Amino acid sequence: MGRAGRNLRYYFRIYPAPPVARLSGNGLHLHMEQDLTPHQRMEKAIGEFYRGEKTQGLVMLAFALLCLLLGWLLFVKWEGEVYSGAAVPCIAFSLLHFVLGAGGAMASHRNRPLTQWNHNPVTWTTDEQARLHHQKNLLTKYRTASSATFLLGGMFTIAGAFFHLGDYMLGSGVALCLLSGITLSFLLVAAFRLDFFLHELNVYERDRRE
Repeated sequence: MGRAGRNLRYYFRIYPAPPVARLSGNGLHLHMEQDLTPHQRMEKAIGEFYRGEKTQGLVMLAFALLCLLLGWLLFVKWEGEVYSGAAVPCIAFSLLHFVLGAGGAMASHRNRPLTQWNHNPVTWTTDEQARLHHQKNLLTKYRTASSATFLLGGMFTIAGAFFHLGDYMLGSGVALCLLSGITLSFLLVAAFRLDFFLHELNVYERDRRE
């Protein structure tokens, strides 16, 4: 091999080839052909997903504490029916986010996914796919409930502001709209992350069977 060949070898060692696009039944999937094996890529996806679960759980716990503090201030420190009406949804949503946040924050510690994955990848993948499909259905129901709560809050707000049904209803409506909108954003992010991880599991299953 001449000098030109050695230079080419040096070049491709320093500047690796770009990702290769492959069109499959699941759509366009990018593979770093010389970076990670399917097993290593799956390990990375598991770690990233459960770290994201923990992070989102902690954010929801922080939001729950914020709602609880705000509800206490509205109910105790500030006077007026508007504030009293807004306090009740704040306290209710703080309990909801505490339950959801605690579940997400403890998911990685409770399931020990990487340990189970390394012990039996095939069984774990099958069980995890079933669990994620169940969780996806739950998230769909939660999003529906949050959307309904948002509409209910809008009705309360309109009724309190324009139909003179009281400042208490107005405060409750505004708080319901705001809190259900924030909750819906949390749920949409969780659904996006879950779909992405489920896609990675499906790709790993397909690559393993090929």
